[in-house]
Amino acid sequence: MKNAIFFVMLLMTGTVLGQASDNQIYINQVGQQATIVMEQTGENNTIGSDDGQTPFYFNGDQQDITITQFGNNNSLYGWLYGNGILARLMGYGDNNEITLNNNPDGSFSADDTQYDINIDGGNNTLLMNVGTADVADGSIFTWDITGDYNNFNATVNSENAESTITMVGNYNNVTTGASGYAGHNVNIDHTGDYTNFNITQESTTETNSIIIESTTSGTVQTPSTICVYQSNSGTSGC
Repeated sequence: MKNAIFFVMLLMTGTVLGQASDNQIYINQVGQQATIVMEQTGENNTIGSDDGQTPFYFNGDQQDITITQFGNNNSLYGWLYGNGILARLMGYGDNNEITLNNNPDGSFSADDTQYDINIDGGNNTLLMNVGTADVADGSIFTWDITGDYNNFNATVNSENAESTITMVGNYNNVTTGASGYAGHNVNIDHTGDYTNFNITQESTTETNSIIIESTTSGTVQTPSTICVYQSNSGTSGC
């Protein structure tokens, strides 16, 4: 399917219906140059499923994907395969979960992909698993996270990965691991207390870099921590 455009909107709210929404989106898109826009408003909505029974699956190059979820207790579980994908994921609310995989098994190439992630709320979980070293190159990540008690975990096995993380809030946990033959660059701008950063960069042929600007405080009982581990030997750090 080429040059396809999809718009999916579910606007069922607890206020309108007097009860929580339980909507689910299933999508299986194969082909190049598709534009997909999805929006859900309400609570307990799902896009895809963690068991794969209701997949959120895209396979093709140069796809433009925009997904927005408004409300609480929503979830997104997705798989992407292809080069030149632009994925915009936005979640506004509390207790939501986003899990996104881009070619984690290395069965296809996953070069020049861009991810724009915007999370605004509390107690949210964001999990990402991107690529394998021999098939992923030039990944660009932009994370904008606002709120408290959020958990963010990204595993990036890609050459020449660029990550920009902007975070405002307290009691957040951020874990990122980047591996692959070529170098990785991370820029973090953070404001908030009692936050933990664990940053691991591993490459074997080029230089890794990280820039952190953080305004934070903690206590003996609840400290703020920043752990940075860089290695060209392939061993684990933080």
